[in-house]
Amino acid sequence: MQPSVLTENQSFNKKDNSVSIPSEKADIVILHTKDENQKQEVADFKSLLEGISYCGIRYHLFEELFPTEQYNSGIEIQTVLRKCNFIFVYISKDYVSSKLKRFGLKESSINDALEATETKTKIKKLSNCELWNMPADKQLSPPDFDFHNFDYRSTDSISKYQTFLGEILQED
Repeated sequence: MQPSVLTENQSFNKKDNSVSIPSEKADIVILHTKDENQKQEVADFKSLLEGISYCGIRYHLFEELFPTEQYNSGIEIQTVLRKCNFIFVYISKDYVSSKLKRFGLKESSINDALEATETKTKIKKLSNCELWNMPADKQLSPPDFDFHNFDYRSTDSISKYQTFLGEILQED
């Protein structure tokens, strides 16, 4: 079956494969630690995911869903999960989870969530580098999907990502 192409005002319901009017809930939120002057890299990554995805899955950067006024009061990871179906943590060479504080997220809560069994199906690490700059005492399991050698022109690379995406959609 060929994936359906949706308009910008529609979204994909993974439970029953139907098209619906969008709600306030996002399909996938991309959480990153890029500073304002480095944001083009993560914007390009978001565009890549939108281009190779199917079924009208909507990707949003964290800051697109959570206004900066909320950052000072602190945002719990469970609050983020209630606003979206999945969180993709964008791991770049200079990824340091302490930078998530600028979004009002606690470093310990995101690290715990990355490794916790109950949230592991909802939070996926997508790496875009060979190694990343984690503090020496912090260890994370390997990324769920590695974009480091991804070739967006290769049907094999695209197929691997779509398979990964299809698998996580089925888990939910």
